Amino acid sequence: MDGPETILDTLAASEQSDELSTPDTFCEESDGLRMPREAMLDLARRAAELVVERIERLPGEHAWDGEFRQDLVDQLLEDPPESGQPALQVIERAVRDILPLAVRNDHPRFFGFIPSSPTWPSVVADFMAAGFHVNQCTWLTSSGPSQLELVVIDWFRRWVGYPETAGGLLTSGGTAASLDAFVAAREAAGHPPST
Repeated sequence: MDGPETILDTLAASEQSDELSTPDTFCEESDGLRMPREAMLDLARRAAELVVERIERLPGEHAWDGEFRQDLVDQLLEDPPESGQPALQVIERAVRDILPLAVRNDHPRFFGFIPSSPTWPSVVADFMAAGFHVNQCTWLTSSGPSQLELVVIDWFRRWVGYPETAGGLLTSGGTAASLDAFVAAREAAGHPPST
């Protein structure tokens, strides 16, 4: 197979050629908070390439490589930087030094926890939710996503065969769902008493 074999090889090759992290490619405006449109698109494209490469190589990696506490302390414990770093440099360091040192919840042979199923559309949806700054804590701040939640809950209601009076909400996982269910059961039983 031609070309780099792993994400780390890709990053090593980019460091040697320096073609990905040149100031012209990923320049940031002087205020340090905003980036030109093309720089944003280039950075997003590079991040997507790194994630896709990880997904493609996942079956050939171990589901878990062990605990890395001391390695991470030695590698990451440093004084805070005096100034900001270019965004691509931060992403490259994260992919090289931080993100590989974790359990691969989405590995085909990982059965230690009940992980999510990060299909590519769901990865992109998380990116979109972050980019649109969705705060779905109330209808006032998030009418569109809140209505979509109600639609999806109604689909489940119909599939399960619950009456039209049934409702619910989407949670981040089983723990939050269980806690919500316990609170609802307690309230329905009158503990604490309703006022």
